This record gives sequence, structure tokens and C-alpha cells, in this order.
Amino acid sequence: MAKFNQVPPNTSETSCPINAISPAQVTASVTKALEGMLDAIPADCDRKVWLTVIWSIQKLGLPSGYKTALEWSQRSDRHWTLENRDHSQADFDRVWSEYRAEGAEKLGWDRLEQTAALYGYRPSTTLTTKVAPGGNNKLKVLSAGDVRDLPDMEWIIKNLIPNIGMCVLYGPSMSGKSFLALDIAFHISEGVASWFGFPCRQTNVAYLALEGQAGLKKRLAAWEKQNNTRVQRASFLVDQIDIRREADIAELVSALSPHLPEKGVVFIDTLNQAAPGADENSSVDMGLMIRACKQLSDSFNGVVILVHHTGKDVSKGLRGHSSLIAAIDFAIEVKRTRQGREWSIGKLKDEKDSISRGVELVVLEVGKDSDGDPVRSCAVQETSIFSEPKKPTGKNQIIALAALKVATIAEPISAEEAYEKIKVALLDSDSPPEVDRARGRAKEALAGLIKGGFVTSDDGLIDTTESVTEPDPL
Repeated sequence: MAKFNQVPPNTSETSCPINAISPAQVTASVTKALEGMLDAIPADCDRKVWLTVIWSIQKLGLPSGYKTALEWSQRSDRHWTLENRDHSQADFDRVWSEYRAEGAEKLGWDRLEQTAALYGYRPSTTLTTKVAPGGNNKLKVLSAGDVRDLPDMEWIIKNLIPNIGMCVLYGPSMSGKSFLALDIAFHISEGVASWFGFPCRQTNVAYLALEGQAGLKKRLAAWEKQNNTRVQRASFLVDQIDIRREADIAELVSALSPHLPEKGVVFIDTLNQAAPGADENSSVDMGLMIRACKQLSDSFNGVVILVHHTGKDVSKGLRGHSSLIAAIDFAIEVKRTRQGREWSIGKLKDEKDSISRGVELVVLEVGKDSDGDPVRSCAVQETSIFSEPKKPTGKNQIIALAALKVATIAEPISAEEAYEKIKVALLDSDSPPEVDRARGRAKEALAGLIKGGFVTSDDGLIDTTESVTEPDPL
């Protein structure tokens, strides 16, 4: 690809800002490392990342900085096009000229490394200073014996939640995930003997209730009534923050430190509300959120538990960039069907992912309002997991159920509509019935599905039994 304007306008090739990399420091290893980072960062990244890379290169003050940034940018079909190269060149030069050193504290080599790491880059060991044996080397190499002597894993909830790391509790809207998160939090903070049969260890808890704050008081009262225990060792924060901002994380650590003096568990409900306006599908935004959670985990020598949503396609799991699932130590998935609710382990490093329990939200009266009307909320209670009904075995019923699952995705349909959908599906099958008998076969198939519990018939409306859309009672 052709290159243009290799020297930036009004810029000397030998200029080198103070506190940047001097020409003498531009070794082959530094150049190679920079090339490695730029190879990792796709030039077709979004504009925010593109600007960050260009200005970070500029902050380094390299003699060839302009040329390096331009050549990297020219790899992109998004920020550089040969068909409109004059415009692309002008845009690049304008961006280069808009760089201001006084606002570039977070730019430079470290920012390039952090950005490249989000795309899989790992710094080269050739840049590491060699230390003579017995010198001031902070790295400790373990022998096999040292590994054997390492302490065993400790648990907040045994065989379920480790005492340090990062967890996600996730599920679709109205699945009851916030009720379950509060239930876990209060069992831990109050040292209740066990949670769903798993032994608990008392640990102070900080709960960031960033969503549904209005119902927090009722939910606290409902849990206390259901468990006959007064919550005393949990702290709450309802102020809005943005965990992508280092200043907000510093302020959060300062605010929570008196309440989590030795170690603690931090709940963030929800991740979306903790980073308002963030693009969860962006590797950069998600990387900043992950970094913030790890800072909190390190600061309180404990575990951070995120409450998060699934995407529109629930089967794909966690919403957002795939780096989140890679970064967490364990995950709890909350599901809701017409048979009931359940939670299960979605990811637990070095352990079997086969734990699941049934969940029921029981409605409790927790007081009276100013008009004397009852105030109600829900609390978690363990129940048996409802098994899925057996699959139909009849050929026509199998075809009919598949057709009805598609037809009832948005809402239930009338029996007449159901007959028509099944009739069409049967006639389109490999062994269709005679046309004048298709409606009768459709009625027989629907009756069999209702009797077998595969579909429901309520006031003449037909629905399948696998999805649920109605809201929680409270």
C-alpha cells in the first residue's frame, strides 16, 4: 500500500518530548516490542481505540513516531481508504496535531501494552532487566516441593464460592438473580451455617445496589423474616459510580475500607449499572471493567461477585465481550421456566460444573404502608428442581410441538391458530397425511401434547411450557 506524508506537518524528525523515550533508548528490543503491540491491535478497531493508539505513540516521542502511527493506521479499511486517501490523510494529520501533552497522563507505553493485551498480546521477555543470581530479583521460582506445601483452597461457601477471585451471577430479566444474590450476601455476612446445604464462612459483605434500589428495604425485611436472622454485618452503597474510572474505584475502596477491614466480599448489582454508557461488547470497555473488579478483589483480599444479564439469546450465556467469561473464576447461572427456577454452576475453575438446585421465591408480608395496606416482597427458598417433561414419541406430536414452539415465542395463540400451524407443519413433513385428514390429525396431536404436559391450554390459549415472560410478583 502506498504511503503518504511520512513527516508530520510542522514537526521535526528529531523532536523528543521530555519524560518520553529518548533516541538513545530506542533499542531494537523496544522497536520490536512496539511492532508486536501494533500487530496485535487491529487497525480496524473503533475510533476511540484508534485515537488512543495514535496519541500513545505520539507521547513516546520516537523519531519515527509519526511514520509508525501512520503506517499502522494505513492497514485499516475503516480509517484509511485509497479511494479517499486525501480525506484519510487529512483526518490523520488533524488527529496528530490535536495531541496535547497536558491531557495525556494515561497515554504512552503502558496504555499501548494494556490495549494490546486485550487482543492477546504478551510483553516480550527480552525487555526484562536481567538480575545476577542473588541480586535484587522480586520473582520467586517455586520447586515442586514448594507447590506441595502451598495452602489448600479456601472457601466462602464450601465447594461453591472461593474466598478470593471474581464471580458472575447471571440470568435473564425477571429470573430472580438479584433475590438470589442478596440471599448469598446475607448468608455470608451473618455467618448462617449453610446456603443450600453448602457450609458458609462468615465474612463481611459490601453490596452495591445500583439497580432496583427502591425495593432494597423490602427485600432486606423479607430475608430477615424468612431466615429469622437480623442482618448486621452487611453494608450497602446505592450511589452511582463508573468502575471504568480509576478515580471512582479509588473513592469506592476508600469508602468501603472501614466496613471490610481485613477481607470481604463485594457484590455489584448490576455490572451494567456500574459502568453507565459502557459498550459491553467492546473489548476495551469490558477490559476496564474486569481490571476494576480485580482491583477490588486485591484491595479487600476477597471475592467480587457481579450480577449480570444474559443477552437476547439466553442460550449464549453472559451478555457482552467474551473476555468476561475468560476472566472469571466461577459463574452461577439462574434460569426460569414454567416449571420453576433453578441455579446451577456455569463455571468453577478446577471443580466439576455439575451443581444445581431448585429455587422458589416465597411472597412475604413485611409491613404496612401509610394507608394501612400490606407491603410485600420475596425471599429465596430451596425447592426441588422440576424435571422437564418427557419428549413426545408420536411422529405427529413431535412435528406439532416443534411448530408450536416457533408460533408461541412472542405470546400464546388461540386453539384455532394452533390447529392451522400444526396442519401446515404436518402437510410439509416427509410423510404428510391426506389433505382432508390433516386437520383431524392436527387436533389429535394437540390433544396429546396437552395431555402429556408439553403445552398448556388456558382460557382457549395454547402455549408451550419452556419459556416464561410474566414478571415477578414483587
